[in-house]
Amino acid sequence: MKVEQYIDTYYPSVDGVVVTVENYTKWLNSFGIDCSVITAKTSSNPDNALYKIYRFPSIPIIPKRGYTLSVPCLDRKMIKQLESNNPDIIHVHSPFSIGRLGLKLAKKNNIPIIATFHSKFYDDFYNATKSKFLSRLLLKYTMNFFNKVDFVWTVNTSTAVTLKSYGYMGKMEIFPNGTDLIKPQNTISLIQNIRNKFNLNDTQAIFLFVGQHIWQKNIRLIFESLSLYKKYNTNFKFIMVGTGTIIDELKSFVEKLNLSDNIIFAGKILDRTVLTGIYLTADLFLFPSVYDNAPLVVREAAVCETPSLVIKNSGASEKIVDMENGFLSDENSESIRDKIIQAMSDKNKLKQIGINAAKTIPMPWKNVLEIVYKRYEEIIKDYTK
Repeated sequence: MKVEQYIDTYYPSVDGVVVTVENYTKWLNSFGIDCSVITAKTSSNPDNALYKIYRFPSIPIIPKRGYTLSVPCLDRKMIKQLESNNPDIIHVHSPFSIGRLGLKLAKKNNIPIIATFHSKFYDDFYNATKSKFLSRLLLKYTMNFFNKVDFVWTVNTSTAVTLKSYGYMGKMEIFPNGTDLIKPQNTISLIQNIRNKFNLNDTQAIFLFVGQHIWQKNIRLIFESLSLYKKYNTNFKFIMVGTGTIIDELKSFVEKLNLSDNIIFAGKILDRTVLTGIYLTADLFLFPSVYDNAPLVVREAAVCETPSLVIKNSGASEKIVDMENGFLSDENSESIRDKIIQAMSDKNKLKQIGINAAKTIPMPWKNVLEIVYKRYEEIIKDYTK
């Protein structure tokens, strides 16, 4: 079997969709499938992967976040090469220029094409344009793409609801995201290393956020909640892992709320061992985003037995049962503060909730891709008929 994965932005930029495509490609190749990635060129050359990556010329569209838009028409030679690759199936993870190239090649070669719906596109469009008219226009363009492919996949039920709200009336299949994180054996030494690295003491409550530093992820709400919590307990640290376009704004906001002594901006951490140590060290993972559909970071925290506090009925909440394998709150600072107080009031209960999270929330990427592989086989067989 030969498979091609299409995505507009790929490494060195990192987000949940990039991580998903990497794991699809890595695991499918480990199963003996010839799987490659078709994406955009970047200024750096990170392609030391064990699989083939085809890169088209691109233009930056959100430079601060590392997002690019492929311009395939500028490299006709590579298009010719892809036309002759003869894949059995094309899987698209972006409905824009690179995805439309995948659609064109699938129709030309008479092979099936799948598109996974990953993002809340209207929110992205509105955040970029600040125009409801332009956002609706761009959303119409996006849905035009999803209505032309053979199969549409989503990552959870919440994402499927979003897609329907955009006007999609076709069939959908749900294929969840997985995680490549594994809880290590040497947890004590990893935790101690993190405590030394960030100068943490054993008496402090440790809260954590991992992800892009953008307002859409409700980071303002986290700080406002912690400001209220500080009136109850001052002995805590909140570690923020990641980077984004609003770092300076965040630091100013933290200072305004008198939280500077409690917040650690750890920056981007690519070393998975260090990141695992941070997950292990945290008592509670704070992720009140209603923007994310199926956040990988909640699964990673769960692997390390760190329960998450998320918003009720959000995409992040889909596998979480309040006070059993995580914590659910309303989308306001008072509710989040109260839930933090409740979580930290009983450390033994908190530990058990973390253990339950590890048992019920994460699924290894290998298991996910075994299911995907079987579905690919079925689609190709039926499409050939």
